[in-house]
Amino acid sequence: MFNTPKGNHTMRLTVLAVAAAALSLPAVASAGNFDGIYGGAQIGGAFTSLEKTNTSPIYSGGGDKNDSLSANGVVGGVFAGYGYVLPYNIFVAAEIDATFGGRDYSETISDPTNPYQSKIKTGTEWGMSFRPGYVINEHALVYGLFGFERTPLKSTSTASEVTFDKTQTAFRLGLGTEISIYGPLTFRADYVHTFLDDITFGDSFGTSTTIKPSEDKFKLGVAYHF
Repeated sequence: MFNTPKGNHTMRLTVLAVAAAALSLPAVASAGNFDGIYGGAQIGGAFTSLEKTNTSPIYSGGGDKNDSLSANGVVGGVFAGYGYVLPYNIFVAAEIDATFGGRDYSETISDPTNPYQSKIKTGTEWGMSFRPGYVINEHALVYGLFGFERTPLKSTSTASEVTFDKTQTAFRLGLGTEISIYGPLTFRADYVHTFLDDITFGDSFGTSTTIKPSEDKFKLGVAYHF
């Protein structure tokens, strides 16, 4: 379940391919279909990378040991917001969302002075975003996405000094497309990258650990426009 991510480039290309396909669809709704209150649900994948650096006396007389870790999984979510189409086909929207589905990474540390087992996991994430975009034609728009996300990161371990439980408010940036499919229903696909802060902790044996987390999500969903 926890494989190395395929790469953010593929996800971006998928979003752009969906937007390009929208240009060839027959018109089924006016641009006004994107106006007003909306809500919906999404499903997709989350790819959390954890770049870890250990500084310890046992590594080359005090050097560093670097590891590239990942915790990937399927996620679901819900969202709600308000959109408005301005003159010249400019689109703006603000929305809130929640993402469900934890990802975790487990490892065994073979430090001869302090061996232990550790697990790092994420939890439910809450976000708020601004979506500026452009209405391509009568049935499709493309948009950017930026805002903030509350992301919990928790470490459990057999060594109490390397445990942590932190919830970060992190900046996120993305892009996506939305297509009218029938009446008030629209289909959307988006990619979002979350810039998480570093986490540093140490133990009583002189080992210091810094984790540089980051997260990418690719989700598909359906929205209902009221």
